[in-house]
Amino acid sequence: MTVKRLTTRAQKVLDMARSIAESRGHEVVGVEHIQLAILDEDNSMPAHAIRSASAGAAIRAFLEENMNVPGGYSLPDEERPTAH
Repeated sequence: MTVKRLTTRAQKVLDMARSIAESRGHEVVGVEHIQLAILDEDNSMPAHAIRSASAGAAIRAFLEENMNVPGGYSLPDEERPTAH
């Protein structure tokens, strides 16, 4: 997937996301694939911040666990915000 007007780094992340999706047998690149690609990109500021906060493993586990859920993930009823 090549999109014009992207930086080299952004194109690299999209290529990594496509590879992640393909390796899991997914036909569509979803936000979860992009998020995993960002985590895997060594020089990305988001990945650096997440690793600094020691949250990388938890976020990766959450994405991996919910990647195959039809329609994505949703919060349990008790955690959903309520409208006032």
